[in-house]
Amino acid sequence: MYYGYRSQPATGGGQGFPGTTALDGITLIHTVENILSDLYRQGRKKFLLMSGHFENTAYMSEASYLFTKNHQDAKVVMINWWELVKDETLDNLFKGEFPGWEVEHASLTETSLMMHFCPELVHEDRIPKQKGKKHCPGPVIYPEPQGLVPESGILYSAEGASADIGRAMAEEIIETIGEILVKEF
Repeated sequence: MYYGYRSQPATGGGQGFPGTTALDGITLIHTVENILSDLYRQGRKKFLLMSGHFENTAYMSEASYLFTKNHQDAKVVMINWWELVKDETLDNLFKGEFPGWEVEHASLTETSLMMHFCPELVHEDRIPKQKGKKHCPGPVIYPEPQGLVPESGILYSAEGASADIGRAMAEEIIETIGEILVKEF
């Protein structure tokens, strides 16, 4: 799905950027549950839900719970890709200077993965020069205050991202997903 729950300033830049489109939580829960139910109706009983958006986690979990409560012979495995990258890998790739997942929206890991999978979509000349500056907005406030996140929406920096880093992470993530699926299914 191309849509998920609204981005929060502290984890994804927030809703203040042109083109940002989101679902409310209940819509996401119902959408995921409906998709699982329709696939189940067609004979599927094993499901992998993989998210690339932190804010989706609780809603996907709730949808999976509701679905399996009503379809007890089905199984759902839910994965957030960033949870599959080992700390040792991050230490190795970023020479012990990985800034932490809390500032990774459009930063080193996501940009590196895009450089690996779709390099034509990465405009390296537009990467803000803000390396070393972590921007961690405080508590969630509604309505979202102006200027809570940097103008770029990036909470750290993508400086230092590379296709090689993206490839190394992708290989580890794919291998780990395979191991999980073999174990669970």
